Amino acid sequence: MMSFRYMNMVMEGNKSGTDDISDNTIYDDVMVAPQDMTMDMYMLGIMYAPSDKLTVMLMQNYVQKDMGLRARMMLMNGMTMLRDFSTSSASLGDLKINAMYRLFNNHKTSLHLNGGLSLPVGDIENRDNTPTMDDVKLPYAMQLGSGTFDVTLGATFKGSFTNTSW
Repeated sequence: MMSFRYMNMVMEGNKSGTDDISDNTIYDDVMVAPQDMTMDMYMLGIMYAPSDKLTVMLMQNYVQKDMGLRARMMLMNGMTMLRDFSTSSASLGDLKINAMYRLFNNHKTSLHLNGGLSLPVGDIENRDNTPTMDDVKLPYAMQLGSGTFDVTLGATFKGSFTNTSW
């Protein structure tokens, strides 16, 4: 099976825990406050089942991120100036390889084990221009890969009844 999926995410505002925080609170620690961020992800997936019990999967994505920011800059006369700017990054994300193995499946219940490996092929050195410096390395949220090999393990236990499943 092959699949192509699209996902869009839009974020706006800033929080500390569950509380909204203002740009001025952020400026107490850093010069730049994020305003909004959009992410578009295009995912190509391939699944193959070499047997009735085993399915292997491969997924590669292409990611585009855009972030709007507001910088508080100090002028020579001691006054402050706010300047809006944006940064963006786009490229391949990390490659994911997964497998799912069915331990049992009867008419009412089933149990599958799954595991995967994320290969760090996504870019972690994305750069863009900002008001204070050209060609600066973007923060982690704007990078497209994790930079690490990541292992995932899990299990799915499913039950079905006449009108209900869980």
